[in-house]
Amino acid sequence: MKDQKLSRQMITDPRLATVFTNPNQRRILMWFTGGARSAGEGAAALGMDLRRLHYHLGRMKSLGLLSEVGHRRRPGRPIKLYRAVADSFFIPNEALAKGFGEDLATELRVSLAERSNRDTGGILFRATTTGSIRGRIVRSRGKSGGAFEAWRILRLSGHDLGELQQELNAVLNKFQRRSVANGQIFLVHAAAAPRLNGLQAVDNSA
Repeated sequence: MKDQKLSRQMITDPRLATVFTNPNQRRILMWFTGGARSAGEGAAALGMDLRRLHYHLGRMKSLGLLSEVGHRRRPGRPIKLYRAVADSFFIPNEALAKGFGEDLATELRVSLAERSNRDTGGILFRATTTGSIRGRIVRSRGKSGGAFEAWRILRLSGHDLGELQQELNAVLNKFQRRSVANGQIFLVHAAAAPRLNGLQAVDNSA
């Protein structure tokens, strides 16, 4: 079967948008873009149980995000081939019931709290000579730490903010490329946004 390039599709139905805010479902759907693939190939590539993957494929078919586009001949029953209905999707903000990173953010907060209670003895605060406050996590004796969190409150120009974003992306991309198959999976989040309150003090804590 010859693959056909599909156009971008806009998603305005909130029911469909939930697929894209769920990291696991989004990953499954996007793996089936660009060409016709079987469920078995998807299960192997995504590291998923085949029965569980079939459940997600069935839901995406019912939502109109995935199509059965052909078969691959073999002795016995032919293998079904699936493809996403577009190669890229645009989801306007008004279609979203929650943010794209909300599920991951919740998981990260829970994991950080659990690791903090297990590995750290507390936080040590001190004032610098310029009046800024520094906080340092003090780990319990014998604990190496399986997680960390760093906060900074910065005064930045638009140029500085752009430079910070580029450098953070470069660091994250560097370690993403370095990922090893047998390594432990970590959630890593970096973000910056204007403060919503009128607090003027710059209080930097670790």
